[in-house]
Amino acid sequence: MISLNVECADEPGGCEPGGSWLASETKWLEQDLNENQSRCTLAYWHQPTFSSTAEPFTSDSAEGQAADAWWKLLYAHHATLVLNGHDHIYSRFAPMNPAGAYDPRHGIREFVVGTGGEALDTVLPNTPNLQAWADQYYGVMKLTLKPYGYEWDYESAIRSPKAPEGTPSSYSDKGSDLCRGL
Repeated sequence: MISLNVECADEPGGCEPGGSWLASETKWLEQDLNENQSRCTLAYWHQPTFSSTAEPFTSDSAEGQAADAWWKLLYAHHATLVLNGHDHIYSRFAPMNPAGAYDPRHGIREFVVGTGGEALDTVLPNTPNLQAWADQYYGVMKLTLKPYGYEWDYESAIRSPKAPEGTPSSYSDKGSDLCRGL
């Protein structure tokens, strides 16, 4: 499990790929991945690389450039999962390559779980590779890591008071998958 800090705007060199702070963190990540002998590698940071919201985080931003660089490194080293927040929704994506194309064999699955606290965002259901989503529920996800795979269980805690009439009172998304490494 790797925790990365993409909140780099106020760090030395900012979020520019050649900035001293970001370059050091990316170099550390590459070294850690080169030494990693784990079958399952999970990384997490704040903003998602791929987004299903109406106002997606973009790779044009400095933080987006950092996230793109990390996704490429993680993909090259057969990482399994990326967890993000930032978007106030729940999204589960199919395994993807760094360009966002479906890649069932080597791709990284991304979960975006930002369903606590602030007002919920709106999901664009036709987002490429979006397999499951919820934008009308606050909730939590339990992730169970196993030697050769993982299981997820997202459960709503409460429906948004702004949910359209007819919205079910609860939502869940459960499943499992295998690790991509080694």
